Amino acid sequence: PYEPAAHEPHRRKGIGRALVRRLAGHERERDCYGMFVLTENGNDAALATYATGGPVREDGIVMLTWEPPTGD
Repeated sequence: PYEPAAHEPHRRKGIGRALVRRLAGHERERDCYGMFVLTENGNDAALATYATGGPVREDGIVMLTWEPPTGD
């Protein structure tokens, strides 16, 4: 999924951590060289979920985005 999320009543029950572990398992089974995720610094829920999988936080990563042209 592009942007996984859980409805409020299902949060903080380990669903996100289980998904991350499962994805990492698929990655290992297929001999992938790694995986990555992007999130905002202020997204505490996402940062806590991803941190449980043992990732290395990459400082210095820059993400650039563009909005579609408005036709002006």
